[in-house]
Amino acid sequence: MESLTRAAYEYGLSTVLSVGILSLCIWLVKSVVTSMCKRMDEVSASLSKVADKLEKHDERAEVRATYVREEHKQMITTLGRINGYKGGET
Repeated sequence: MESLTRAAYEYGLSTVLSVGILSLCIWLVKSVVTSMCKRMDEVSASLSKVADKLEKHDERAEVRATYVREEHKQMITTLGRINGYKGGET
């Protein structure tokens, strides 16, 4: 505390307060950047999980599409018979 008062007498109170406020601002910026880095790591992990799930979904999409196509062909055949369509069946 004595060094602080000596510095205030020597350099002026405004200089000491300016240095103190500047130190607090630097600490605040450092704290915010550290916190943001942690959050970005969490978001990155979450996004990689989502990307993995999307890849799995895309892998199964072709199988589902084949199944749906087969169902549609069956529906078209059945509806054609119901409506009296006698043409060639696919």
